[in-house]
Amino acid sequence: ALPKKYLESRGHEVRLQQEFTSYIHPEYGRVIDPTVFEWADVVVFNRHYDLGTHSLRNIMRYCRSLGKVVVYETDDLLQALDPQNPMYEDMKKHVDQVQTMATEASVCTTTGVELRDQLLTYNDNVQILPNCMDKDVWRMRDSKSKRLRIGWAGGSSHMADMMIIIKVIKRLKQEYDFDFVIFGLSDVYWQESVARLKAKHEEQTKNFPLMVPAAWYTATMTLAKELDR
Repeated sequence: ALPKKYLESRGHEVRLQQEFTSYIHPEYGRVIDPTVFEWADVVVFNRHYDLGTHSLRNIMRYCRSLGKVVVYETDDLLQALDPQNPMYEDMKKHVDQVQTMATEASVCTTTGVELRDQLLTYNDNVQILPNCMDKDVWRMRDSKSKRLRIGWAGGSSHMADMMIIIKVIKRLKQEYDFDFVIFGLSDVYWQESVARLKAKHEEQTKNFPLMVPAAWYTATMTLAKELDR
Protein backbone atom coordinates (compact mmCIF):
# COMPACT_ATOMS: atom_id res chain seq x y z
CA ALA A 1 0.00 0.00 0.00
CA LEU A 2 2.92 2.38 0.56
CA PRO A 3 4.00 2.57 -3.13
CA LYS A 4 0.33 3.04 -4.09
CA LYS A 5 -0.01 5.92 -1.65
CA TYR A 6 2.99 7.84 -2.97
CA LEU A 7 2.36 7.11 -6.64
CA GLU A 8 -1.14 8.49 -6.24
CA SER A 9 0.24 11.56 -4.49
CA ARG A 10 2.20 12.20 -7.70
CA GLY A 11 -0.91 11.99 -9.82
CA HIS A 12 -0.71 8.37 -11.02
CA GLU A 13 -3.67 6.00 -11.09
CA VAL A 14 -3.05 2.80 -9.13
CA ARG A 15 -5.37 -0.18 -8.72
CA LEU A 16 -4.90 -3.17 -6.42
CA GLN A 17 -6.23 -6.42 -7.89
CA GLN A 18 -6.53 -9.20 -5.32
CA GLU A 19 -8.87 -11.63 -7.06
CA PHE A 20 -8.73 -12.87 -10.63
CA THR A 21 -11.25 -14.48 -12.94
CA SER A 22 -9.96 -17.36 -15.06
CA TYR A 23 -11.33 -19.27 -18.02
CA ILE A 24 -10.27 -22.04 -20.42
CA HIS A 25 -8.50 -20.76 -23.54
CA PRO A 26 -8.59 -23.14 -26.56
CA GLU A 27 -4.82 -22.76 -27.11
CA TYR A 28 -3.32 -21.92 -23.70
CA GLY A 29 -5.60 -23.79 -21.32
CA ARG A 30 -6.67 -22.06 -18.09
CA VAL A 31 -5.79 -18.37 -18.25
CA ILE A 32 -6.52 -15.28 -16.18
CA ASP A 33 -9.02 -12.81 -17.62
CA PRO A 34 -6.67 -10.15 -19.06
CA THR A 35 -9.17 -7.28 -19.14
CA VAL A 36 -8.27 -6.22 -15.57
CA PHE A 37 -4.74 -5.41 -16.79
CA GLU A 38 -5.46 -3.71 -20.10
CA TRP A 39 -5.89 -0.19 -18.65
CA ALA A 40 -2.40 -0.14 -17.06
CA ASP A 41 0.97 0.97 -18.41
CA VAL A 42 2.85 -0.92 -15.69
CA VAL A 43 1.72 -4.21 -14.08
CA VAL A 44 3.33 -5.33 -10.81
CA PHE A 45 3.18 -8.95 -9.63
CA ASN A 46 4.04 -9.59 -5.99
CA ARG A 47 5.66 -12.61 -4.26
CA HIS A 48 3.29 -15.52 -5.05
CA TYR A 49 -0.36 -16.35 -5.73
CA ASP A 50 -2.81 -19.20 -5.25
CA LEU A 51 -2.92 -19.63 -9.01
CA GLY A 52 -1.36 -22.04 -11.46
CA THR A 53 2.17 -21.14 -12.53
CA HIS A 54 1.28 -21.49 -16.22
CA SER A 55 -1.62 -19.03 -15.79
CA LEU A 56 0.70 -16.43 -14.29
CA ARG A 57 3.27 -16.99 -17.03
CA ASN A 58 0.63 -16.56 -19.75
CA ILE A 59 -0.79 -13.32 -18.32
CA MET A 60 2.69 -11.84 -17.88
CA ARG A 61 3.52 -12.68 -21.49
CA TYR A 62 0.21 -11.20 -22.61
CA CYS A 63 0.92 -7.93 -20.78
CA ARG A 64 4.38 -7.71 -22.29
CA SER A 65 2.96 -8.38 -25.77
CA LEU A 66 0.87 -5.22 -25.32
CA GLY A 67 3.99 -3.20 -24.58
CA LYS A 68 3.41 -2.96 -20.84
CA VAL A 69 6.24 -2.94 -18.31
CA VAL A 70 5.86 -6.06 -16.16
CA VAL A 71 7.41 -5.91 -12.70
CA TYR A 72 7.96 -8.81 -10.33
CA GLU A 73 8.46 -7.72 -6.70
CA THR A 74 9.45 -9.88 -3.74
CA ASP A 75 11.10 -9.50 -0.36
CA ASP A 76 11.28 -13.24 0.44
CA LEU A 77 13.67 -15.99 -0.61
CA LEU A 78 11.33 -18.99 -0.60
CA GLN A 79 13.98 -21.16 -2.22
CA ALA A 80 16.07 -21.00 0.97
CA LEU A 81 13.27 -21.59 3.48
CA ASP A 82 14.32 -23.93 6.28
CA PRO A 83 12.43 -27.28 6.01
CA GLN A 84 11.78 -26.99 9.76
CA ASN A 85 9.97 -23.68 9.29
CA PRO A 86 6.24 -24.09 10.06
CA MET A 87 5.44 -22.44 6.71
CA TYR A 88 7.72 -24.71 4.68
CA GLU A 89 5.12 -27.17 3.35
CA ASP A 90 2.78 -24.36 2.37
CA MET A 91 5.46 -22.18 0.76
CA LYS A 92 7.52 -24.73 -1.16
CA LYS A 93 4.73 -25.13 -3.73
CA HIS A 94 5.27 -21.49 -4.70
CA VAL A 95 8.98 -21.78 -5.55
CA ASP A 96 8.24 -22.54 -9.22
CA GLN A 97 6.06 -19.43 -9.33
CA VAL A 98 8.87 -17.26 -8.03
CA GLN A 99 11.26 -18.56 -10.67
CA THR A 100 8.72 -18.24 -13.47
CA MET A 101 7.54 -14.73 -12.60
CA ALA A 102 11.09 -13.50 -12.06
CA THR A 103 12.07 -14.90 -15.47
CA GLU A 104 9.07 -13.46 -17.34
CA ALA A 105 9.21 -9.96 -15.82
CA SER A 106 10.63 -6.92 -17.59
CA VAL A 107 12.29 -5.99 -14.30
CA CYS A 108 12.47 -7.47 -10.79
CA THR A 109 12.55 -5.40 -7.63
CA THR A 110 13.61 -6.51 -4.16
CA THR A 111 14.88 -5.11 -0.88
CA GLY A 112 18.51 -6.15 -0.52
CA VAL A 113 21.72 -7.42 -2.09
CA GLU A 114 21.26 -11.09 -1.15
CA LEU A 115 17.80 -11.25 -2.70
CA ARG A 116 19.00 -9.33 -5.74
CA ASP A 117 21.81 -11.82 -6.32
CA GLN A 118 19.34 -14.71 -6.19
CA LEU A 119 16.93 -13.03 -8.62
CA LEU A 120 19.79 -12.32 -11.03
CA THR A 121 19.90 -16.06 -11.72
CA TYR A 122 16.49 -15.65 -13.40
CA ASN A 123 16.56 -12.10 -14.77
CA ASP A 124 19.37 -9.72 -15.74
CA ASN A 125 17.36 -6.64 -14.74
CA VAL A 126 17.00 -6.53 -10.94
CA GLN A 127 16.70 -3.30 -8.96
CA ILE A 128 16.93 -2.78 -5.20
CA LEU A 129 14.19 -0.75 -3.52
CA PRO A 130 15.27 -0.59 0.14
CA ASN A 131 12.77 -1.12 2.95
CA CYS A 132 11.25 2.10 4.20
CA MET A 133 8.76 3.41 6.73
CA ASP A 134 5.66 5.51 6.25
CA LYS A 135 6.17 8.34 8.73
CA ASP A 136 2.48 9.22 8.50
CA VAL A 137 1.71 5.84 10.09
CA TRP A 138 4.76 5.21 12.30
CA ARG A 139 4.72 8.35 14.40
CA MET A 140 6.20 9.01 17.80
CA ARG A 141 3.76 7.75 20.40
CA ASP A 142 1.58 10.33 22.06
CA SER A 143 2.01 8.85 25.54
CA LYS A 144 3.56 11.15 28.12
CA SER A 145 5.37 8.20 29.69
CA LYS A 146 9.15 8.42 29.52
CA ARG A 147 9.56 4.66 29.94
CA LEU A 148 11.33 3.05 26.98
CA ARG A 149 9.53 0.35 24.99
CA ILE A 150 11.21 -1.96 22.47
CA GLY A 151 8.90 -3.82 20.11
CA TRP A 152 9.40 -6.98 18.09
CA ALA A 153 6.98 -8.09 15.35
CA GLY A 154 6.96 -11.38 13.47
CA GLY A 155 4.81 -14.43 12.85
CA SER A 156 5.44 -17.97 14.08
CA SER A 157 7.69 -18.58 11.08
CA HIS A 158 10.18 -16.15 12.65
CA MET A 159 10.60 -18.05 15.91
CA ALA A 160 14.24 -18.86 15.12
CA ASP A 161 14.88 -15.15 14.50
CA MET A 162 13.51 -14.35 17.93
CA MET A 163 15.94 -16.82 19.50
CA ILE A 164 18.82 -14.82 18.04
CA ILE A 165 17.91 -11.65 19.88
CA ILE A 166 16.19 -12.80 23.07
CA LYS A 167 19.43 -13.32 25.02
CA VAL A 168 20.62 -9.88 23.94
CA ILE A 169 17.36 -8.37 25.18
CA LYS A 170 17.77 -10.13 28.53
CA ARG A 171 21.31 -8.82 28.92
CA LEU A 172 20.16 -5.30 28.10
CA LYS A 173 17.44 -5.54 30.71
CA GLN A 174 20.10 -6.19 33.31
CA GLU A 175 21.55 -2.76 32.54
CA TYR A 176 18.49 -0.75 31.48
CA ASP A 177 14.88 -0.56 32.56
CA PHE A 178 12.52 -0.98 29.60
CA ASP A 179 9.51 -2.96 28.38
CA PHE A 180 10.00 -5.56 25.63
CA VAL A 181 6.78 -6.03 23.66
CA ILE A 182 6.27 -9.02 21.37
CA PHE A 183 3.42 -9.01 18.87
CA GLY A 184 2.50 -11.07 15.83
CA LEU A 185 3.44 -14.55 17.09
CA SER A 186 -0.13 -15.44 17.94
CA ASP A 187 -3.66 -14.06 17.99
CA VAL A 188 -3.82 -14.63 21.76
CA TYR A 189 -1.59 -13.74 24.70
CA TRP A 190 1.80 -15.48 24.71
CA GLN A 191 1.11 -17.64 27.77
CA GLU A 192 -2.15 -18.90 26.28
CA SER A 193 -0.50 -19.60 22.95
CA VAL A 194 2.23 -21.68 24.63
CA ALA A 195 -0.36 -23.58 26.66
CA ARG A 196 -2.29 -24.42 23.48
CA LEU A 197 0.85 -25.65 21.74
CA LYS A 198 1.76 -27.85 24.71
CA ALA A 199 -1.71 -29.37 24.84
CA LYS A 200 -1.71 -30.06 21.10
CA HIS A 201 1.76 -31.59 21.27
CA GLU A 202 0.79 -33.84 24.18
CA GLU A 203 -2.28 -35.05 22.28
CA GLN A 204 -0.20 -35.81 19.17
CA THR A 205 2.40 -37.62 21.25
CA LYS A 206 -0.31 -39.91 22.63
CA ASN A 207 -1.36 -40.83 19.10
CA PHE A 208 2.17 -41.01 17.69
CA PRO A 209 4.58 -41.94 20.54
CA LEU A 210 7.64 -42.03 18.25
CA MET A 211 6.94 -38.62 16.74
CA VAL A 212 9.92 -36.25 16.77
CA PRO A 213 8.89 -32.67 17.67
CA ALA A 214 9.27 -30.16 14.86
CA ALA A 215 12.17 -27.76 15.24
CA TRP A 216 9.83 -24.76 15.41
CA TYR A 217 7.92 -26.35 18.33
CA THR A 218 11.17 -27.00 20.19
CA ALA A 219 12.25 -23.42 19.49
CA THR A 220 8.94 -22.11 20.84
CA MET A 221 9.30 -24.06 24.06
CA THR A 222 12.91 -22.91 24.44
CA LEU A 223 11.81 -19.32 23.91
CA ALA A 224 9.03 -19.74 26.47
CA LYS A 225 11.58 -20.88 29.05
CA GLU A 226 13.85 -17.96 28.25
CA LEU A 227 11.01 -15.46 28.62
CA ASP A 228 9.88 -16.97 31.92
CA ARG A 229 13.30 -16.64 33.53
